[in-house]
This record gives sequence, structure tokens and C-alpha cells, in this order.
Amino acid sequence: MNENIKKNPYKFLKPVNLLRYGVLALTIVTSLAGSMFLLIQLDPFSVFGKAAVQLFKPVYIGINNLLNYILQYFGNYSLYTVNYNWFDIVTFIFALSFLILIIIFAYFKGKLYCNSIYLVVAFLGLASKISLFRITINKESCNSCGLCA
Repeated sequence: MNENIKKNPYKFLKPVNLLRYGVLALTIVTSLAGSMFLLIQLDPFSVFGKAAVQLFKPVYIGINNLLNYILQYFGNYSLYTVNYNWFDIVTFIFALSFLILIIIFAYFKGKLYCNSIYLVVAFLGLASKISLFRITINKESCNSCGLCA
């Protein structure tokens, strides 16, 4: 066995196919019915955007306003106060709860969100079942060295 090969420290968790294809089917049905709500709520880039705006932007504006107050005390007017009037508690709670949910999934179940809920992966999982090309391993000549991994 080759000693230079690094072993993957993360164990592979099989996706929860019932969850994966159930969420995909529900999303397709709601999208065909004219609602993009579920698609937007499950997209990780959209979730990050909501989290950044609802969780991080108020902190950034608060730090800016604090620095503005301190600098004005010393006669420096290089910053200005930014008003943050459009805080929505429902969106904040949703973004925070979804962020916490993804962190819990990552801690306890590894890549559960990535390989079971993320819609692109579910769609690619379906597409791979009808793929024209497949990787095959000859089990007779396999010595379990791990090079193919």
C-alpha cells in the first residue's frame, strides 16, 4: 500500500434519497404551479444572501455608526451615520434559523444539506442514473489501494 496517499478524514454518508427526491419533486410541482417560493428558500446562495443582509449588515452598520460617533468626538467627520430602517423580524428569524439548521446538519450529519436537500445535487443524481458513461472498477484486479478514490 502506498504510504504517500492521504486518507480522507471525512466518512462518506449516503444521501437520504427519500428526502432528496421528495424535496426535488415538491419543488418541481410548486414551480410548475407558478410559485418559486420553495426554490428560492432552498437555494444556498439565496439563503446566504438573506443571512448576510439580515444578520451581518446590521452589525456592519452598527460598527460604522459607533466609529462615526467616536471620530466625531475627535473632530473627524470622515464617516456618516447610516440609518437602518428596513429590519424585518420575520426574515431575520428565518435567516437565523436556517443558518442554525445548516450548522446543526453539518455538525451531526456531515453533508446532509449538500447531498440530500440541495436541489442541484438531487437533479444531478437523477441525471447520473441515465448517464452514457460510467466508471467501472475491475473487482478481480482491485487490491484496495485507494488510488481510484
